[in-house]
Amino acid sequence: DMLRAVSRLADGTYVAGGVWDVDVKDGKRTSTVFAHSSSGLDWEWQQKGGEVRALAAIGAHVVAVGYSSDSGFAVRLDSAGDEKWIVKLGAAGDEINGIAKSESGLFVAGSTVNSGLALVKDHRRRGWLALVTPDGKVVGDRVLTMGAELAFAGATRAENGLISVGRTRATAGAKSDGVVVLSDAGGKEVWRAKLGSALDDELSSAAWLDGRAIAVGVTTSSSHGQQGWAVSLDEAGNVLWDRSWGDKSADRLSSVARLNGSTV
Repeated sequence: DMLRAVSRLADGTYVAGGVWDVDVKDGKRTSTVFAHSSSGLDWEWQQKGGEVRALAAIGAHVVAVGYSSDSGFAVRLDSAGDEKWIVKLGAAGDEINGIAKSESGLFVAGSTVNSGLALVKDHRRRGWLALVTPDGKVVGDRVLTMGAELAFAGATRAENGLISVGRTRATAGAKSDGVVVLSDAGGKEVWRAKLGSALDDELSSAAWLDGRAIAVGVTTSSSHGQQGWAVSLDEAGNVLWDRSWGDKSADRLSSVARLNGSTV
């Protein structure tokens, strides 16, 4: 069992999402979201297959995104945990890993290997962005390519668009680099930045802070092994600073969030 994401609703209730391996015999997973307040467990939602990867609170409701056995998905749950809508995105093997609220709806970010909404058929993993309205309609999507692989693991709202982060590979089997992409309000790419060391690197989460992006993940070096990694970029995609923590072990930073003021 694993929890992937947590969010706080308008009434102070905390909502968490992830995966239960409840059916050990057949090895199938169950996507789950549950709400917990000071009085205990309020409700729980489950779906056979896959897992929940990210959450976004909308007042007393929550939108969860992830993947199932046959597609990526987004589901909106009300204050009682009942489905207001659920929408499938893409086909088997496609994933939705990040979500960010915008003025026009919900940006979701992930990767597609089979079809997506744009009918990708060469089976390379590609970055995938879609815009879902508050009532569950998909009004547009874009598939982005970069080398042999581009996969988004997280997303956050920027001042005039969306920051998506993840990994990319130049060729199949090559080492991975961290990647940051800024898209405008319509999902069109503004700039992208490839970052990292000579070994495997990946970014998993991002926050927008005073006109700059801060992304976190994992970087690998021959002298220190895997280290937690944080990098900051300005609004044009230039690196402001790049730092890592840990020593000769499997360290990683998995999530970042903005606090009050100018700190994360």
